[in-house]
Amino acid sequence: MVIPTQEEEAAKRILAIDDGVEITQLISMLLSANGYEVDVALSGRDGLLHAMKQMPDLILLDYMMPDKDGIEVLQELRQIPGYEDLPVIMLTAQAKGDVIQQAKKLNICEYVLKP
Repeated sequence: MVIPTQEEEAAKRILAIDDGVEITQLISMLLSANGYEVDVALSGRDGLLHAMKQMPDLILLDYMMPDKDGIEVLQELRQIPGYEDLPVIMLTAQAKGDVIQQAKKLNICEYVLKP
């Protein structure tokens, strides 16, 4: 019998940063049901503050938000020591090539279009 380590037993923490209440509720419900610990921030500014207080294992990040867009959040995150390689998936309805290129330059894991 393999006994999991304390690190393996701990739920992976995911931070969802999106100004859409419905999408964050859906993300939280689906991921929580699969054993993840999900935190939510409804703005880029709040998401940055939350991420700095407690580093998540993964960030799901919207591009279009009123206070700081996803690119601005990524730029600030990548300047924080220890956050340079933090996995980030951008979830957005924005399909512009220049936005995708900017996000890729900032080391995102994936760029996923919302329906």
